[in-house]
Amino acid sequence: MNKQKPIFLLLFVMMLVMLLISSCTKSNNKELDIVINNTEIVSKTEQDTKPFRIALATGISPESNIEYYWALVKFIENQLGRKVEVVQRQNYAEINYLLSLNLVDVALICSSSYLLAKEDFNIELLVVPKIYGDYNYQSYIIVKETSEIKEFAQLKDKRFAFSDPMSTTGYYYPAYRITGYGSNPHDFFSRFFFSYSHDNSIYAVLNGLADGAAIDSTVFYKVIKNNPEISKNIRIIEKSPKFMNSPIVARSNLDENLKEEFIKLFLSVNENENFRNIFAKFDIEGYKVEPQPEKSYENVYQLINEVREKYENNL
Repeated sequence: MNKQKPIFLLLFVMMLVMLLISSCTKSNNKELDIVINNTEIVSKTEQDTKPFRIALATGISPESNIEYYWALVKFIENQLGRKVEVVQRQNYAEINYLLSLNLVDVALICSSSYLLAKEDFNIELLVVPKIYGDYNYQSYIIVKETSEIKEFAQLKDKRFAFSDPMSTTGYYYPAYRITGYGSNPHDFFSRFFFSYSHDNSIYAVLNGLADGAAIDSTVFYKVIKNNPEISKNIRIIEKSPKFMNSPIVARSNLDENLKEEFIKLFLSVNENENFRNIFAKFDIEGYKVEPQPEKSYENVYQLINEVREKYENNL
């Protein structure tokens, strides 16, 4: 008799799930959208009164980004005359998911997550930022200053911190390097984990949670700018080739006039001294339109494909 209870329970759960699915699939043929902050469902006719939604992943921890987000929101609100909502998620996969469902208008994402998104749905690159005088960035492989590790090969059988599974600098570059040893993260490292922000990876090394980490060069300089002492305790053992900076992208069905307005807004940073002063605090010197993104991000796509081919399916 006791053996039958789990069966009855399973049948009850299955019936409940079927009822929920049935109720969720009933449609009234109205296009719906979601305001992320409070998950309020509103009709498409309210589009013009809805806030402009910008999504950001935690390439750097939320606590470190509050001032930047606030300045960015105020800048856009003042120039567009429209309320802005910031939607922050822990990883790039979640941001791509929101973009795929048209639940956000614009997003600041990584170069790899941009390319991966393009494989699954339509997405449009708007502008690329110039940071620390360059439109490119690198992956830095770091260790603690007191570490005996001098080169990447010596990370074998050590603990390693990746940032995000869709990060060019925090995952794909070091993963690609491991393929050169005919290995994969499971076999190469004694242990590895994802910190989900580059500054978390830096602190993981500083605090002895990881022997090495792969981080975004622009985040590295931001962190040591705010905490100069860190530079004395961290050593860079390898720098990747340069990659085009992470872009600002838009959902494909965003109104064309609004896309153009948004592009003009960010390009105006290059010409307007007041705007430059706002963004200079965050080491952003301007933006540009990238006319051939496929070519500009070609070396990133090569990394992705190399990692996929070698071992990603085994992770």
